[in-house]
Amino acid sequence: MEDKFLRNLTQAIYSNKQKLIKRVKKHGLYENFGQAEILQIKDRFGYYGLIYGTPKQRNYASKINDFEAWVKNYSS
Repeated sequence: MEDKFLRNLTQAIYSNKQKLIKRVKKHGLYENFGQAEILQIKDRFGYYGLIYGTPKQRNYASKINDFEAWVKNYSS
C-alpha cells in the first residue's frame, strides 16, 4: 500500500509541475503562483498527518515540501 501511496504522490507532483510549467509559458509568473496546487496536494495526501508520522511518512511529507520549494523558487 505504501508503495502505491508513493507512486500516487510522485505522479501528482510530476503532473502538477508539468501543468504549472505550461501555465507559466502561457501566462507568465504571478503572485501566489502554484499555491492552489500545493494546498490540493497537501489536502489530498494528508500532509499534516505525514509530518508527524513514522520516518517513512515524514519522507513522503518531505517530497511535498520539495515540491513547495520548487514552486516558490520557480523562474521561467
